[in-house]
Amino acid sequence: MTNETTAAAGIAAWVAVFLSERAAELSPYSVIHLRASLMPMARALGDDAGAVTYADLRAYVDALALRYKPGTLRPTVGDIRQFWRWAKRKRLIDRNPAKRLRPPSRRVVTESAAPKSAPESDVAQVLGYLAGRLSTVVYRDLFGNLCPASLPEWSEDARHAARDLFVLAFLYETGCRAGELHTLPRRAMVDATAAPGPVYRVVASGKTGAVTLRFTAPVAELWLVWDAVRPAACAYAVYGWKSDGLPSAMTTQTISRMLARHCERVGVAPFRAHALRHAKVKRARGAVGVETAARLIGHSSAAMTAAYGVADDDELSAAALATGLSGRLWG
Repeated sequence: MTNETTAAAGIAAWVAVFLSERAAELSPYSVIHLRASLMPMARALGDDAGAVTYADLRAYVDALALRYKPGTLRPTVGDIRQFWRWAKRKRLIDRNPAKRLRPPSRRVVTESAAPKSAPESDVAQVLGYLAGRLSTVVYRDLFGNLCPASLPEWSEDARHAARDLFVLAFLYETGCRAGELHTLPRRAMVDATAAPGPVYRVVASGKTGAVTLRFTAPVAELWLVWDAVRPAACAYAVYGWKSDGLPSAMTTQTISRMLARHCERVGVAPFRAHALRHAKVKRARGAVGVETAARLIGHSSAAMTAAYGVADDDELSAAALATGLSGRLWG
């Protein structure tokens, strides 16, 4: 297709050629994403591609901003800029009208997003709720050790609660990814808790390879209770049950759905498993600093951890109050 033919066909034809070229370099998903960003623009701006100006594109993006969050808008603007650069390189246009177009900044995207960190008070409520469901089947002996009642006293509901309580506490304490927990072998936990101590270490495998996870005595106690009442058939530390009662893999999605279900039961906003990782970073950032926090959760650099630990809405609101106008102007 010549430049003249393409220009006469309008922006939609330009987009089609652009996508066909990019299909040789990108994944099908990326091409679908580009099409979703560019075809609405083509329909909105019409066929007179040579007449498109920066003001036209700015007005189009501003209209999108009324419908979409900054996090959705940012990659869309990037796709638009990429397309018009291509058109300029192909000499379909004399000037790139998107050259001055800027997407929402990363700071704006971060601050406009819903807080990723699970609120400490909400986590405490879910922990208390699950602990309450076990109040009749766990007790402390004369030495203060947490002990499970004999197995016949445990209902299926109580066993599920014991597993869920351990899962929540383990994710909260270690800040590990759900994928690192659902593949964690039972044998690794048994070995890690063989000798008592204030801090326990277990090695898990996940997204970035092997990572050392550290947890304290209260979580070790919950593991020992859960391990005492779990069926022995499964080699993993945690797992779910099928409708027929048999053990099945507990995927990352299963873990997050389980947490959301308990959140709804206690009346707090649902949080996913990864929100507990962000909560760990937030606590560690204030207690021991970013560098140590990075090592605690297995990040390769403190820069990555710093991105996790950005101030949430509550902290920013407190900062606004602390730095705003003080007192009243009248009476």
